[in-house]
Amino acid sequence: MTRERYGSAVAVGGGIGGSMAARVLSDHFERVTVLEEDVFPDSAEQRRGVPQGNHIHGLLSRGRSVLDTYYPGFTEEAVGRTAHLVKQTSEIRDHRRYGWAPRFESPLRVLLLSRPLLELIIRSRTMQISNVTYRGSHKVLDLVSEDGETVTGVRYRNAAGENAEMRADLVVDASGRRSDASKWLKNLGYEPPETVTVDGRWSYSSCFVRTSPGWDPGWKATTAHPIGSVTEGPRRFRGASMLRQDGERRWIITLWGSGGERPPGDPAGFFDYLRSVGYLDEAIPHVELLNEPAAWSATANRLRRFELMKSRPENFVLLGDAVAAFNPVYGQGMTMAMVGAVDLETELVEQRKRGADGLHGLAGRFQSRLAESSQLPWKLSTGGDFRVARLAGFAETPQDPKDAALQAYMDRIDALSSEDDELKLKLLETLHLVRDPGWLTDDEDLRQRVTADWDRLGKMVGV
Repeated sequence: MTRERYGSAVAVGGGIGGSMAARVLSDHFERVTVLEEDVFPDSAEQRRGVPQGNHIHGLLSRGRSVLDTYYPGFTEEAVGRTAHLVKQTSEIRDHRRYGWAPRFESPLRVLLLSRPLLELIIRSRTMQISNVTYRGSHKVLDLVSEDGETVTGVRYRNAAGENAEMRADLVVDASGRRSDASKWLKNLGYEPPETVTVDGRWSYSSCFVRTSPGWDPGWKATTAHPIGSVTEGPRRFRGASMLRQDGERRWIITLWGSGGERPPGDPAGFFDYLRSVGYLDEAIPHVELLNEPAAWSATANRLRRFELMKSRPENFVLLGDAVAAFNPVYGQGMTMAMVGAVDLETELVEQRKRGADGLHGLAGRFQSRLAESSQLPWKLSTGGDFRVARLAGFAETPQDPKDAALQAYMDRIDALSSEDDELKLKLLETLHLVRDPGWLTDDEDLRQRVTADWDRLGKMVGV
């Protein structure tokens, strides 16, 4: 007979992935501790451990659905804290490679808010759970294992600079791109997993702005990524986006650069670059910078194949950017951290169904499930960056021919969606991870439409 709950769990990292993991673990363990190297702010402030936090962040519809499930009333609370719930297809102006996407009414909604505000809400709600404890200024140094086969805790350095150990029946690494998991595994005698990297050499520069009183451009967000081979001008590798953020007149502008293009970090250069792409000319006279532009270039897609490890220690799992770090340009990272937490919940429930009194076998099953969940986002993110790399002439990693064929097909579906609102909505729902992607390859009528118009659709998007 199994126990009602396992003993204790540790989540490494106090960001979105760590907090979501803690929320899930709280239903299955007596005690959950979140260890974070950084200091937790009491308000929606930028923190040192999330240097990309002052840039645009995308929360997909799937992510918001997960948050509303695990934190009932999340959307209403976020809006009450000055986030903006907007209509995806009518209030967001989106420039694609074929031009401006059609705008029409639909039920699809998107929540616009800053990364610090999102983290604050999730962390605050998780902190209210009685069996969850957060410890800031605690850096995890290594895994602890008595026999080398089962992880039994972590070794960490606390706020006073003292080293100590914490016992745990399960350790979840949600520490992000900077995860030291490969080193920890090597210290236990395990071969680190294969790492796959696809880099489109993107950079971006962002700045929060305040707009003129009463200024209304007729949209709540404009997104315009570089359009590549359909032009020879600045827009080939440059783009710009502008989104409503926390508050009434607070927006964020992000300049995009792909293929090695680097947007500037000084105010004068920021506006010169913005004018060079021309997407937001009407906004420039109405914005006042609230901070110095911040540049960021850690955008490579990186996949650590933990699911393929020939051997692994039990009771240690990883999720979020510690496993699959997506190019932030495509807005998938936060939602996939949430999906990872849902997958962990699924496997913990499955562990009980198997009648297991312990957690043996959970780690391998979870990493396999997470790998399956990550397939579509990975293909979408790397497909775009393979295109950029080829265009800029530095493609270093060969693209799988099947993935290349899928990308060519998806490019043409994107073009066709500019002429079909129903198709456009289905495509957006798929990209937001709320519609099963099977229809993309199973819909024979769609395939016939695309195939019959292959050349024209390809020309629309420059392929």
